[in-house]
Amino acid sequence: MMNNSLHYRVISRSQDVPWDELSNYNYIFVDISLSQRSELDGYGILQKIEKEHLKAKNIIILTANMNIESMLKVRGISNKYKTLIKPIDLNDLYHTLGNGNSLT
Repeated sequence: MMNNSLHYRVISRSQDVPWDELSNYNYIFVDISLSQRSELDGYGILQKIEKEHLKAKNIIILTANMNIESMLKVRGISNKYKTLIKPIDLNDLYHTLGNGNSLT
């Protein structure tokens, strides 16, 4: 039964990521530019997920870099992720989450 609620968790440093719990989340948003206090940036997080074969579903990259596809390739990261270019439009977010429609 759906209760129309949203539960979310904000993690601003890679050291705080619950790596063994990633599969519990329906969506994981990875911002390529994390806090300077973070040991890994978004690329590092994606590399760790891929290298260690961590179970994570629906990873969505957040970035302002229009050349994200080539940057992923340079860093040896697969290009299987959905991407949202900042600033993020709500319609783009809605579409990316799989609804395929617009909010209006």
